[in-house]
Amino acid sequence: MSLIGKELNNFSLQAFHENKFKTVTKEDLLGKWNEDVTVAGVLGNDYEGNKILEEYENIGISTKYIEKVDDIETDTSYIIANTSNGTRTILTTNTNRKTHPYSLDITDNFDCLVFDGEEYETAIKVIENNPNAISILDAGNLREGSKALAPLVTYLVCSHDYAEEFTNMTMDYNDINSIIKIYEEMRKTYKNHLII
Repeated sequence: MSLIGKELNNFSLQAFHENKFKTVTKEDLLGKWNEDVTVAGVLGNDYEGNKILEEYENIGISTKYIEKVDDIETDTSYIIANTSNGTRTILTTNTNRKTHPYSLDITDNFDCLVFDGEEYETAIKVIENNPNAISILDAGNLREGSKALAPLVTYLVCSHDYAEEFTNMTMDYNDINSIIKIYEEMRKTYKNHLII
């Protein structure tokens, strides 16, 4: 299979490298392919935060918009995937996460923006400063940041959990009409490209 000249879909997977598991994403590959990739966010000034920065810098991803702070711990998550049915279990080590407002001013212009609902006030400013950029929200759960960003992005990619909570309806995977009803209900609010 060749990826030359093709758009690479978002993905996240675990790879075993140098006797440990490492998360590999689209950004990792694009960084290795010398695409200009910049990551913004907040990390704790701790071992995990430093390892994340080191990994990004090693593959050529710009970290100039990553803010390191002393008063939070960097989240660590372990994902256990069941390959036989596609389910996953996520174990997070820092469940009492203290949030820290993002304070860096992002002034660059971008062609594509990908958000997860965190630091959404900053994300809104970045969208406003890049009106011609394609913007994507990966909305796993219906929370304040996801709700604020969802109507502003070009593509809303949401989980069934988000869709069910937003519509207060339940999907029956054996009944396509239940999925269509949820989709149609969401389209009343979201006029952008919607993927559930």
